[in-house]
Amino acid sequence: MKMMKTKIAAGLTALMLGAGTLTGCFPSTPGKHSGEYNSKPEITQSVEQISELEGKIIKVQPSNLTYVRWRGSNTSTASNHEFEYVIVQDKNGTKHTLIYPYSKAILETEATLKYRSLNSGGIDVETFIDNFIVQEYDTDDNFVIEAEGIITKDGIKYK
Repeated sequence: MKMMKTKIAAGLTALMLGAGTLTGCFPSTPGKHSGEYNSKPEITQSVEQISELEGKIIKVQPSNLTYVRWRGSNTSTASNHEFEYVIVQDKNGTKHTLIYPYSKAILETEATLKYRSLNSGGIDVETFIDNFIVQEYDTDDNFVIEAEGIITKDGIKYK
């Protein structure tokens, strides 16, 4: 029975992802990882310190991660959360990679960006979900979102 629940949850996720890539099967028990994806990335990150960067946004690249919401012991809902990678070139010509934690149209132009520094150079998807979606959601995605920081809500001011 548990195997069938896992297959149903994975099938629902695959349908919702369309042509996207599924990085693992959802666990049969909420909050528990199973199979080859049982180790969590080592990077966890506090996202409290706010910095500011002035420069030109030279590229915006959409990305997403998968999460599941368990509704009791027999049902779950799977979905994707979109976010944006934002590449900024400062006045010295140095390129910086930041992420905007939600889906939004971002212009490629001069701007001032407020962001929370990621001193470790990234944030694992579980910590991202806890901070920017809902802590009760779970994921089998097992990767680190690599960036120097996370742009705050309304943290992009165009010049």
